[in-house]
Amino acid sequence: MAIRNDACTGLLIYVNDRPALAPYSGGMAKGPSPPEHEPGAPAPASGRYQELNIFGSPTGVGAFVEKGDPLPSAPQGFVWRLMKDC
Repeated sequence: MAIRNDACTGLLIYVNDRPALAPYSGGMAKGPSPPEHEPGAPAPASGRYQELNIFGSPTGVGAFVEKGDPLPSAPQGFVWRLMKDC
């Protein structure tokens, strides 16, 4: 009987070349999250930034900021994140 771990995710175990569920590993594997920046901090890159609330959810407020310019003000605990180019 062959048992292997998936080299990429480590979430699947193969028994006799058939996938089986692995033990619970704490949820879906996620990549690193994009960096967040404090209001008033210099923008690390030019682009569109989205405001995130204290829970990390987008608020729907956005701003275009040039590299080196200060990020807009935001309520206490809120931060800014550079949006990906689509």
